[in-house]
Amino acid sequence: MERQNLTFRQMAWNALATYGFCFLWVITIQLGLFFLGALLGADAGKGVIELVMPASQSQPSTFQALIWAPFFEELLYRVLPLSLAAAWDKGDGRLIRFTMIAFCGVLFGLGHGSVVSILFQGVLGYMLARLFVKNYTSMVGAYLSCVFVHFAYNYTLTFLYVMAS
Repeated sequence: MERQNLTFRQMAWNALATYGFCFLWVITIQLGLFFLGALLGADAGKGVIELVMPASQSQPSTFQALIWAPFFEELLYRVLPLSLAAAWDKGDGRLIRFTMIAFCGVLFGLGHGSVVSILFQGVLGYMLARLFVKNYTSMVGAYLSCVFVHFAYNYTLTFLYVMAS
């Protein structure tokens, strides 16, 4: 992976833009489910939250969702696959990078429980992998920017889940 020459401000803006996109994605899906539920006469009150974190599953603790998951999952789903892709890449890297980003998204979605999760967490996984590549001034800088966005996303979902309960 080619090191980017970015300032902290540019890296922060990239992270904020990634979080904003992911937040808008969840809100868009939530509104779609709400209107679909209204058309069908069903209660779509919890919408995305119920699909992402079904009541039948045991809910993660706050520590797991806000601390453990961002640090561990970013290592597993971003740092490891993208580092391997960079090590094997001898050409311009576009095809391998895109494949790994898409792989990171699908793997991240499946790692969260179901095929439906690919729609929600898969998009987040793709966007985080994209952020990792874009903010690659160093391995640590790219990793920490992804951890921050992952934390913010999990915090938002946890907050919405608590509010919907």
